[in-house]
Amino acid sequence: MVLNISKPVLFASVIIAIVIIALAEVIQVVLALGFPSLYTIWSPIISSIPNAITSCAAVVALLQLLLILKQAKAREKIDDLIASYNLKRVSMASDRTAFGDHMVRTIRNLALEARFSSHEIENYFRSEDDDGRRLAGLSIVQGLASSGHLDQATSYFTQVRKVLEKPKRAHEHYHAILAIAGIDAIKRLEKQEKIDETKGIMFHLGEEQQKVLCEAVTNYKYHNDTYLTTEQWGRFEKLVYEQTWCRKT
Repeated sequence: MVLNISKPVLFASVIIAIVIIALAEVIQVVLALGFPSLYTIWSPIISSIPNAITSCAAVVALLQLLLILKQAKAREKIDDLIASYNLKRVSMASDRTAFGDHMVRTIRNLALEARFSSHEIENYFRSEDDDGRRLAGLSIVQGLASSGHLDQATSYFTQVRKVLEKPKRAHEHYHAILAIAGIDAIKRLEKQEKIDETKGIMFHLGEEQQKVLCEAVTNYKYHNDTYLTTEQWGRFEKLVYEQTWCRKT
């Protein structure tokens, strides 16, 4: 795993390194002038400090460069997938849904490497006329949730919930469900297995968010529209109603 150091921490580390190197030089001068015997003993050790710090700095810089290159490669791959998916949708290619699922799986795995900011992820969901970018947004949230970054994934609950309420395609509706319930939720429901609650953001919502999700499911308007609604809606609806915060009376 490549070390990820934030800019403030990196800046502070550089300042500390400069101070330590300066102190080492001062100590050497003081010892040389006032304590020749100690200077002979300690000079080789003190002299090695700047070199050691320089070596460490070089390693950190290399790791940061690798991280940047990995991030750029991941983002380029995501952009290519989005472009290919949109092209398949426009041309009504027969494999567009299968390719969409492949795209989701790939972006899900690249989500952490791409290191998108919250603003960038929100912009994916704002792409009203770009099916690929909206689907990419759902994929990123799925990736964050499935990799254990539930707090970060849950912060996009509002964006995912809006797709759930007013989907533009049944395919993205399905992936909105996976973002909320967990990437393995539907498969587990089909097999009547217990849901892995560590993978779905619906199991980590605050009280107000739970209420909003419950209302969104209860008031869903497109049950009979197969173009907009995934065939898995019934299973998801049942799962939500099984929660203590949304049980039907």
